[in-house]
Amino acid sequence: NISPIRGMFAPSMPPQVAHMWIAAFMVTGFGIASVYAVGMLRGPRPGERRDGGHRDRYHRMGMLIPLTVGAIFAPIQIGVGDWIANTVAELQPTKLAAMEAQYDTQGEAPLSLGGVYYDNELHYSLEVPYGLSLLIHHDPDGVVAGLEETPEQNRPPVNVVHLAYNTMVGAGSALLLLALVYGFAMWKQRSW
Repeated sequence: NISPIRGMFAPSMPPQVAHMWIAAFMVTGFGIASVYAVGMLRGPRPGERRDGGHRDRYHRMGMLIPLTVGAIFAPIQIGVGDWIANTVAELQPTKLAAMEAQYDTQGEAPLSLGGVYYDNELHYSLEVPYGLSLLIHHDPDGVVAGLEETPEQNRPPVNVVHLAYNTMVGAGSALLLLALVYGFAMWKQRSW
């Protein structure tokens, strides 16, 4: 009884679609800007004069426009990330537990960065105290379900899910930092 339509229009669909659309604009903006940044760094072609004319403006504007698009969407993605995290916690608690590699159901749950999951425990991670409880419940004492709630045969591959989630959050955070640096540079320079 597989129903692709029910799957596509599940309750988690709105935040997932918003998350992917915004991510697409971010990645496209930063990706296109990087092409023009490389062109600016390489300098003029052999035999070509660089005197502040068309080629310089071409590369600056080619970088400015997509970089602005990416920079605008980067902080928006943080709000959408909060929305999707709450949706995952409500509808897919096992997925959230795998994303955070959290075995025990607990209050005051820390947010885990990095690490390797084995023997039903996350090792070598950096933990932000109360971070997961604050993210999910907006309350430092909020209880977050762990993997212990799910039979072992029904658990996802925790290390794969945890690493993929950490990679996504790391890339998004790096792009947000780039957007902040870009915004500060634009404010300081006040013109291109």
